Amino acid sequence: MLALAAFLISVIALAHSCLGERYILIRLFRQPLPKLFGSDEFTKRTLRFA
Repeated sequence: MLALAAFLISVIALAHSCLGERYILIRLFRQPLPKLFGSDEFTKRTLRFA
């Protein structure tokens, strides 16, 4: 039962990452972003990490 729970949480985490990238971050990156520490690339990497 514990192995099933671990598998399901892994699948949910993967789906959460993929869907967030596809439906939230891609649309967010189309807009002009504030430049943190001099570049928007740093802002994009920070958002992806968070």
